[in-house]
Amino acid sequence: MAQDNPPFWDGWWECDVRKKGDQVAAWSKYPGEDAYRLEKAYREGEDLVRLEKVIVLFVNMMEVDKKGQTMRAVRRTDTRLGGLFWGHLNNQSRSTTQGGDSMKTFSNSNFISFKAYDKVDKGESLKHQDQLFAALRKFIDAFVKSENKDQKDGEEFFKRLTKEAFAYQNEVLEEVVSATQRLWTSTITFPGTGRELCNLLNEAIRKDKVEVVEHVAVLAWGIAGLCVARNQALTTFFPPDSCAYRGAVLPDEHIGFFNVGRKYRVPGFLATSFEQEFAKRFCQRAWHANNEAHGAVIWIVDVDPAGKIDKSKLCQHAGLVLSSHFQYEKEYLFVPYSVFTVKDVKLSNNPNYRNPHIIRLEAAHDNKLELENLPLAPWY
Repeated sequence: MAQDNPPFWDGWWECDVRKKGDQVAAWSKYPGEDAYRLEKAYREGEDLVRLEKVIVLFVNMMEVDKKGQTMRAVRRTDTRLGGLFWGHLNNQSRSTTQGGDSMKTFSNSNFISFKAYDKVDKGESLKHQDQLFAALRKFIDAFVKSENKDQKDGEEFFKRLTKEAFAYQNEVLEEVVSATQRLWTSTITFPGTGRELCNLLNEAIRKDKVEVVEHVAVLAWGIAGLCVARNQALTTFFPPDSCAYRGAVLPDEHIGFFNVGRKYRVPGFLATSFEQEFAKRFCQRAWHANNEAHGAVIWIVDVDPAGKIDKSKLCQHAGLVLSSHFQYEKEYLFVPYSVFTVKDVKLSNNPNYRNPHIIRLEAAHDNKLELENLPLAPWY
């Protein structure tokens, strides 16, 4: 392959190799074979390229070494000659390239078009159980069709969720928003997948298929009704330490996205806990569930400490999940497409659940005050 590369190839891709403390970028060209692989993958719509010693992430144009210890900026310097050599390649529009015309954001998502949060902001809540269960049924049917699942499995999943919901009959009849939030915490899994409703909802929001997310938006409307602080009386749902915790795993190829200072949105609900101990347990569980293939991570999400006594300073789009099957977990839930800023990153040389990466975030005060076209997190 290398001998077929045109002589101008080296000039197309560069990496900033400046030394620590230097203020001026020092751009260095990738060698021909690497540049060829980068350009080919970029034009074919790939999210990343694994080179011999590093991974290049197109979502944020960063190079990360395979141990996740060094991150460098990458740039594509000249594309004017592309047509001479790349006419035969699939030149599809990229959906994840930062700065690209077709970059997926909250502003151009299908989710935003259903205006679930506009209803919440107006004080409109999900009031009728027929709305809830119709949306749940339609979501499951759409999921089954979209993911080529067995319709009988979908019917079984719906029946089990409904039966569980009616165990809390007063919520279903009188407090539909609470019933919706309790569904979020259900441990009932879709047959043959091991995946709970909360996982399926977040996947649907992330994929943003219009035929599925239409019904997700109704369920999100119900769940968010108890998370949006501007509609609540000042209660005891403020995080005791002015922060919340989340335990998970983080693939190496996504580490570079979380640079200090980066502001972004999360395309899904983000579940955290008041208790660090529960975050550590989830971190351990996730690490083992992924066969130890991805590094363990603890996220620490700071909120304005003034919110403890001043409702106007509360994070306006997060709340304690009170209607839960697991109230002791003290789940603090951020609504889909919430905004965060990376404050600090401490990478571990051996990121297992006992020695995880630590990434500290600052939650935005109010999503409505933030840009709708911020980049979307590739992992959370």
